Amino acid sequence: MPPRSSNFVKFTSVDPAVVVAALRKWSDGVVARRPEILAIGYFGSYATGRYSPGSDLDVLVIASTSPHRRFFDRSPELYPDSFPVGMDLFVYTVGEVRAMKAASSFWMAHILTEVVWVREPAAGLLGGRDEPQAS
Repeated sequence: MPPRSSNFVKFTSVDPAVVVAALRKWSDGVVARRPEILAIGYFGSYATGRYSPGSDLDVLVIASTSPHRRFFDRSPELYPDSFPVGMDLFVYTVGEVRAMKAASSFWMAHILTEVVWVREPAAGLLGGRDEPQAS
């Protein structure tokens, strides 16, 4: 039997400020290269402050249009080459977001309730009460 190397395991997580800074930098590059990208925000554990070691970053990307019919076919071309934590991209068109809101989609309602925008959508873009409020 191999000898025990440690009596404990130490988990560390990435500082959320580092994660958000990396997201802002990535979003600047994406928007510069892809003019159809209109808004970018994050939701889930980093947005609510319930992240833990191993948490990934859930990112909502809203585009005016997409050549891909299925939303999950849109994300591979947007993933960064490197990032401080794992990232899940959810890329929807404005029309899809509006349709999900109109259909009372629990999924979209949940996202829009907790999203923290790093690139805010223009006023009226998403059509409704989930619009960013002017401060």
